[in-house]
Amino acid sequence: MTICTRPGCGVDFDPSSTSSRKGPCMHHPGKPVFHEGSKSWSCCKDRNKPVLEFDEFMLIKGCTESDEHTDVKQAKTSFAKENSGDVTTEAPTSNGQANTPAPIASTSSLTPMSSTRLNAIQQQNAQRSQKADPASLFVEEEDPAGAVVGEGAPCKRKGCNEKFAGTSRDRNSEECRFHPGQPIFHEGSKGYACCKRRVLEFDEFLTIEPCTEAKTGHLFVGGGAKAIKSSQTNGPPSGKDTDEIEADCRIDHYETPNDVRVTVYAKGVEMDRSKITLEGESVTFSLALPALPAQPEMKRRYNRILKPYGAIDVEASSFSVTRFKVDLILVKQSKGESWPALERGDQALGYGLTFGRKLDA
Repeated sequence: MTICTRPGCGVDFDPSSTSSRKGPCMHHPGKPVFHEGSKSWSCCKDRNKPVLEFDEFMLIKGCTESDEHTDVKQAKTSFAKENSGDVTTEAPTSNGQANTPAPIASTSSLTPMSSTRLNAIQQQNAQRSQKADPASLFVEEEDPAGAVVGEGAPCKRKGCNEKFAGTSRDRNSEECRFHPGQPIFHEGSKGYACCKRRVLEFDEFLTIEPCTEAKTGHLFVGGGAKAIKSSQTNGPPSGKDTDEIEADCRIDHYETPNDVRVTVYAKGVEMDRSKITLEGESVTFSLALPALPAQPEMKRRYNRILKPYGAIDVEASSFSVTRFKVDLILVKQSKGESWPALERGDQALGYGLTFGRKLDA
């Protein structure tokens, strides 16, 4: 059996059999359009709504019908350039003729994927995700007994946005819905690791419906009262026994065939009191951060153990620290294998593979 080579078809057929070759063959004659995380086909993007995940893109039904399937190799599929609506002008050359725009270089062709193969990959990814379900590993933090809460203090849980009214509290009656997972910003799409929804605009991200209900009411005090000793962290000792409060930092990433580029948005990292440890199955952060203006006496520390979706080559991997962020290059042990999520505990919702520059290949 052979897979039909027309983009969007993916039907298995026998090229030697006339009845097997007979259509209809539903395919896409246009080009893929990948723009700011959304994915569609130029031939039917007005009819078929753009999607965010690559597996959803591969399942967009063909918009054009042919009488029979084919095993003839199709021309390489170039990606359509998204029209931004700007008007461009062409400067005349010395002979008075306008310059002709250079043709857009073609990328590698998209390999047709049969529905059987796609389902097998999706099941495999789902099984890997279930092994480390973030909900089962999450430990809910709660305000300490007798904590003093100021009027108007906001709930610290992601996605809740409730403020303390200043009256007496009854935690059993408080309804706090929030996101226990980390924010995920990937190729323009935005969401949380704990739930499926992905959006493109940041305003939409802020209004994503929380997926979990707290068992202990709101978290008005939380990390502010959860002080840790610097001597208890994974970082080098600072020489002082000062108190630090836990900090949270946003993480973004993108992927190439051979590595995954991760950015931790941590401003003002004090590397003499910080430590980053790369191991085959994990990356451990203990980053000392400066105090916030509202709490000048309390320095902060970002502690996290990142568990990559696949094993990394420690010797080939690296990181760099700048004034505003920490950049990591995690080189895959299995080069060319796509990671559908940054971490093993994240929901594998699709393919994250981005073919970058030649030096990334």
